[in-house]
Amino acid sequence: MTYFRAKVQQNRLGYLNCYVQLSFDRKYIVGVGKGLDIWSLDSGEHILRTDTDATSLQLCADGNRYLTVGPKTRLQLSSLEEGRNLRRYDICGAVARIYPDGRHVLLRHDGLPLQVWDIETEAVVLTFTSGYYFEMDILSEITPDGCCVVSGGSRTVLRTGGFDHGALIDSGQMEVWNLAQAVERRRLIGHSRAIRSIKVSPDGRMSVSLSDDETVRVWDLKTGQCCRTFDISATSVCFSGDGQLLVCAGKDKCVRVLEIRSGRCLAVEAFLSEVTSVAIHANRVIGADFTGRIIVLNLENVDRAVPFVTLARLWKFGNDSPWRRALRKVVQPVLHGVRLHPRGTWDSEVGTNCVWCGRRFSPATEIVETISGIAKESGHSLQQSPCLDLPGEAWNEPRLIIMCPACHGPLRFNPFVVDNHLACPAQSFGRRNPVG
Repeated sequence: MTYFRAKVQQNRLGYLNCYVQLSFDRKYIVGVGKGLDIWSLDSGEHILRTDTDATSLQLCADGNRYLTVGPKTRLQLSSLEEGRNLRRYDICGAVARIYPDGRHVLLRHDGLPLQVWDIETEAVVLTFTSGYYFEMDILSEITPDGCCVVSGGSRTVLRTGGFDHGALIDSGQMEVWNLAQAVERRRLIGHSRAIRSIKVSPDGRMSVSLSDDETVRVWDLKTGQCCRTFDISATSVCFSGDGQLLVCAGKDKCVRVLEIRSGRCLAVEAFLSEVTSVAIHANRVIGADFTGRIIVLNLENVDRAVPFVTLARLWKFGNDSPWRRALRKVVQPVLHGVRLHPRGTWDSEVGTNCVWCGRRFSPATEIVETISGIAKESGHSLQQSPCLDLPGEAWNEPRLIIMCPACHGPLRFNPFVVDNHLACPAQSFGRRNPVG
């Protein structure tokens, strides 16, 4: 029995290997293949088409801005609402991941280690100088607390450090890095062939990976152990908002909903062509098939727990004006190194995006006080990761569950806050500031 119902089925884009995401405000679907396309989620209207060779797309939590980058495409910051590029950086890379505060980016260059960039000052904040130098593709995901990154290679890696320098090996393992110190924290070993996708759960305590060995593995990031294995030859996988389900697209042209705890398949839907990318937000599943068609489905009759959200203070980039853009075109080629972009600021309050309606709001002070109390009781240092180091009971605190003030949907806050407005990025990136 299937629990899916097709909602929108349109927009054959004519490109292969599409990658889709839904914006945080739940207004737009963004797809990248041989170009970038934006649709309205509610009406299905095609809003924008942009030719680009970008291979990586990341949406900012403000619901408007997004980053694109590729091996031959410079890193660009663009606006969904305005439909134009806001900034272009003199750097190319294979993959980019946005830090939860919206200001920092995890970037990988060809033949170089991972680096963290401050996209406001255009400076390198951290460089991962030990561990693996990935010779080909690298996959990475940042935990919701912004303190750790889970990374893995896709094909081969160049060993360094304590390993045989210069030896090329198949990349069937992943690493968990501490962002505050740029050091490896633990290694996740289990896959026998190249890893093709990595995702981190909304509470930051688990990760899922799919590999060429035709398995999908779920990992406990605190212990480094594999807690569930699904024998599926998959092309894409993602967590549900409560972190208890997986939506998995298989090479057999089927999309499945899998329950992590029991290992059961709760729902399955077959398609005419291979689905290359899936994303899930609230009760909607967005997929892109091999022909470039975007499909939006409703997930029904599947019991789920309250979805997780994270409190964070976002960086607001300055608004660019037409006269400033015109001046920049004339002056910047002559005065190298002179920054003419408008200066941004931090949000005045910490907030979160509702999983159900997409609205961003700041919760009552009781929520912040509860999180502050958990942080004090744990006694962790700023260099530790709440996702990996807090006791499991912290996520079961009933006072962290509220109803969205706009749509009244239930939400569960993670027991930590991402707030870097008082930190010096060059010295304290990835460290938690005291709450309250």
